[in-house]
Amino acid sequence: MAEKIKVHSLTGRIDDWLMRQSFLAVKRNRGAAGIDKVSIGMFQENLDADLASLQRDLKTKGSFVPTPLFHDCSFGFRPKRSCHQAIERLLSFHEEGERINPVATTAR
Repeated sequence: MAEKIKVHSLTGRIDDWLMRQSFLAVKRNRGAAGIDKVSIGMFQENLDADLASLQRDLKTKGSFVPTPLFHDCSFGFRPKRSCHQAIERLLSFHEEGERINPVATTAR
């Protein structure tokens, strides 16, 4: 039986293999560019350096601060927002005569 490695935080489990597998999963799912506009192809051009940099950021306590990705029209999993407020917002748009495109990529 293999000896278990004792880990005191999740960052202890982040290693090169996990970073590479995570990237491959994002690529396989055709993940889109984030707020930084870096596409999978762009990230892959310097994959080893980019994964090492990301891993370093994740492991350096307190240094990794994700850029907010939420639009003003986002309600899911946000503090002080609820599904009821989302419905109220949609109803107010409807009452104002606005047409909502559910697949639109731009936020109001």
